[in-house]
Amino acid sequence: MDPAETPTDQLSVHGLIHGLSGGIAFLLMPIIIFIFLRRFVSDIKWQSFRWWTLILGIIEAIGVIVFTYVSKIPIEQNAYINLLGLFQRIALIPFMVWVFIFATEILRKQR
Repeated sequence: MDPAETPTDQLSVHGLIHGLSGGIAFLLMPIIIFIFLRRFVSDIKWQSFRWWTLILGIIEAIGVIVFTYVSKIPIEQNAYINLLGLFQRIALIPFMVWVFIFATEILRKQR
């Protein structure tokens, strides 16, 4: 990843790929959760898991929106520049928790 202050026209190929891939991944995380939520609501075997999915999906969506907003403020005006890593973790952790709980639930249902 290139430093945050790197001008757009001076980004490395690696930094550009990292930025684009990260943006796509962050966009897809809440979408994935809500797609599964739709399935969990209609499938009787997964209805107990729908509340975890709904709660973590809402937290994830809010986290991604806040992180996206905070990371797009120009650096000179960004009061949150030293907290970008924290905001990024707030956007990542709910998704990772959901994936862990989902995987645990899959294992439990297979037994």
